[in-house]
Amino acid sequence: MTIVGQSWIYYILGTAVELALLLTIVRVAWTWPQNRTDQ
Repeated sequence: MTIVGQSWIYYILGTAVELALLLTIVRVAWTWPQNRTDQ
């Protein structure tokens, strides 16, 4: 089964997945615990 006329939906879904992953990575990096040992 081919969806020739609706291939644009894959771009939208791909972009949504990519943005979700990017935002997750940024959130984890921003809230990563900082264990500094400044002695």
